[in-house]
Amino acid sequence: MPETGDSGIEGRLWQVSAFYAVLALAYMMVLAYFSVSPGGSGMGFLFFSDKEVHLLSYLVLTLLLYLSFFKPTLAWRRLSRRFSKVLLKRAFLSAFASFAFGVAMEILQAVSETRTFSLYDMVANAVGVVAAAVLIFYVDG
Repeated sequence: MPETGDSGIEGRLWQVSAFYAVLALAYMMVLAYFSVSPGGSGMGFLFFSDKEVHLLSYLVLTLLLYLSFFKPTLAWRRLSRRFSKVLLKRAFLSAFASFAFGVAMEILQAVSETRTFSLYDMVANAVGVVAAAVLIFYVDG
């Protein structure tokens, strides 16, 4: 399924991955639930600290969004010049969406009576997003 406005071979290189899109949406719903539900603020999960949970959560979210936005076809890697442009677009879009989601969750916590806004949580989210971007370029680049 070509992206809107694409034509020719570049349009055939972009496919939405429904499986990862559904998985990413479900993961975002779980993150949203735990972000705005009462309690749990400042607490870790298992043996991870609160900030490590934020970092890992947004690293995973960014990777899921990256996999869901556009899935490369077999012909994708054959076009080396276009490959880097497509990779950059996908990585930027997934990182931006993930970071924006994290900001939205912190804003919701700011207006919540049971949760509080934390700039440190946003920084941990951003570090997770950047770590995912680096991983994407290392593995897929």
